[in-house]
Amino acid sequence: MTKGKSIEDIHVGDSAEYSKKILEDDIPLFGSENIADSPRVSEIPAVPEMYCAGLISVVLSTRMPGAGMRYLSQTLYFRQQAFVGDTVTARVSVTEKHEYSNWISLATLCKNQKGDVLIEGEAVVMPFKR
Repeated sequence: MTKGKSIEDIHVGDSAEYSKKILEDDIPLFGSENIADSPRVSEIPAVPEMYCAGLISVVLSTRMPGAGMRYLSQTLYFRQQAFVGDTVTARVSVTEKHEYSNWISLATLCKNQKGDVLIEGEAVVMPFKR
């Protein structure tokens, strides 16, 4: 497995993102037994908030800092609901770097295709050690 970035390779202001169009087939995989029972606006099923939050983990573990990182903490503020058919983009941006202690703090954000903020928060992770 390719390692992600080490603390030496990371700088305040670095960022990464991942986008995914959420399909109806994705929801049962996340643990909703029956898509018909999901909350709805009109006839469009809502997406579980933690499904969208999971996209933040995808960015952290595959892009910034990437493979080998260790999650220390995460705060999440759910602002709006996502719905099946939305394209959700999760973005992380490095806000603090503590090289001696080997951890970074990142602002986390999820938006839909219209630019509406779905989730805001902060993550603290330890990149792999060189």
